[in-house]
Amino acid sequence: MERFRRIREKISFRPLVSLVLVFFGVVCFSGCSSSTKEIGEPVKPVVKRYRDEVPVVMPINDDLFYQAVVSISSLIDTAEDSTCYKLYALTPGDFSKEKMEKLRSLEKIRDNCRFEFIDMDDKANNPLAPNIDVKLYKFAIVSALLGTVKKCIYLDPTTLVCGDLAKELFREFNLSGKYVAGVKGCYDFIRDKEAYLDKLSLENFDHYIDPAILLFNLEDLRKDKVMDKFKVFLQSSEDNAVENRSLDRDVLNSQCGPDKILILPLKFNVCPHRSVKHGESEFSLIFSQKEWEGANSAPIVVNFLDAPGPWEDFNAYSSGKWWGYAKSTGFFEEFENRFLLKK
Repeated sequence: MERFRRIREKISFRPLVSLVLVFFGVVCFSGCSSSTKEIGEPVKPVVKRYRDEVPVVMPINDDLFYQAVVSISSLIDTAEDSTCYKLYALTPGDFSKEKMEKLRSLEKIRDNCRFEFIDMDDKANNPLAPNIDVKLYKFAIVSALLGTVKKCIYLDPTTLVCGDLAKELFREFNLSGKYVAGVKGCYDFIRDKEAYLDKLSLENFDHYIDPAILLFNLEDLRKDKVMDKFKVFLQSSEDNAVENRSLDRDVLNSQCGPDKILILPLKFNVCPHRSVKHGESEFSLIFSQKEWEGANSAPIVVNFLDAPGPWEDFNAYSSGKWWGYAKSTGFFEEFENRFLLKK
């Protein structure tokens, strides 16, 4: 308790300490910086010269609410003036109106986003309901967004965005003939790799992707009725999931298949545990040294899912940046109560 009391003092609103925090975040991860302004700096009015809204899907529940707030704050902060996001928040049926209003308050930060909330306990939106884990929400969006969206970005709430995803991802990559695009995933946690590949009907891990940051071709997924394949697989998940932690990976990689998966550069999914030197982990078998070093020096998306996040460890990767966004939300005291004072 004494340790976290000291941490709270460190992130108080005293100007000097605030500057140290921002500096610390830059030093820890200099590549993850806002392209528009310093965190906390008053926002100048933006002249609306938006292209079409870019659809971004994010699952949000009570456990991941505050992480999602920071992720979305970073998404809209790093957007260029011509970018506008349509944020589809996939929420459980008991998600509170109070939390929805807090999320809507983010629309006022730069006036470059708007929310639509989709109740994932509603069978009309989610044919997998009820009792579906939040990490599997991504596989229901084919139906949830039926007939309205052709292509979308999917983001886990445990991410920190460091660049304009409309420019760098959505408009940059052509998904013609592909169902989904993602960054190659780690598979070191799989004990029997040969058995795992056999279970998923895969020959190798060449197109095995991580499901945290994705670009979906919803039009082709609907046209080819891939949702039916997702449903069948998930209904037999007890037999098919080699390990519970890999279920969302299993669905994505086995049911889309290598021919329908486009590999994205590592910079779109930089994980803290990947920040070690090239050659010091199994990732050296997946990524070249050039891509490794380039991604870690200039990431587009940071993913904290499989590593201690700033909300768990104040000295974590890019902690100053993450807490800087938390302070900019207007309800920073709730972050303190949630992650610091209760420890």
